[in-house]
Amino acid sequence: MAIEIHKLLCVHCGTSALPMYIPRDTKHLREYGHLKKCYCLLCGRETNHAEINECGGYSSREFRLEWAYGNFNEKGQRIKPWREHVAQIRQQDYRELNKQLPEDWGE
Repeated sequence: MAIEIHKLLCVHCGTSALPMYIPRDTKHLREYGHLKKCYCLLCGRETNHAEINECGGYSSREFRLEWAYGNFNEKGQRIKPWREHVAQIRQQDYRELNKQLPEDWGE
């Protein structure tokens, strides 16, 4: 049985200052950017967390752009599917936002 370890990032605070990870059997992987409800140690409440797979289709950088551009509502749900949202952002000039984000922000 092969296992992948995925990082979880809180959609409310947008960070993993207190890193959380989840093991996934490679036969039962979730879709890229899957939202998992769990307790955020930083926020102190149960919120949705985006499941990050750095080797796959949803990286920390994509999450940070999605979070910074406000694609999560107050309930922690996506407003638009992440692929659609990221495609829209890429069409815009987001280089300025990337300059404002520190390289290690949210990691």
